[in-house]
Amino acid sequence: MNKRISNRSKISAVKNSAGDILTTELDIANAFNDYFASVGVASNDCIPQFLAINVPQLTSIDITIQDVLAAINKLKANLSAGPDMLPPLFFKRVRNAIAWQ
Repeated sequence: MNKRISNRSKISAVKNSAGDILTTELDIANAFNDYFASVGVASNDCIPQFLAINVPQLTSIDITIQDVLAAINKLKANLSAGPDMLPPLFFKRVRNAIAWQ
């Protein structure tokens, strides 16, 4: 019974710089704004210089039919469409046509 009625929240009260407990959302938001503004640093508009790093260039990609089928099989059919507006169920239904050479 005690487990059901006890407060398990680990969130403590928000206090302002004077130590007063804040209760309204506006006061809490302003307290966080004041804190983050006090620890922030103004930009000096200088962009740091980075040394050129030799990064290997990707010149080719080998994708097999099994890779395509495995990726399609991992899709959850009940999800909504992505940015291409095609739902995963569509890819599952036409997977053999997509992976065919």
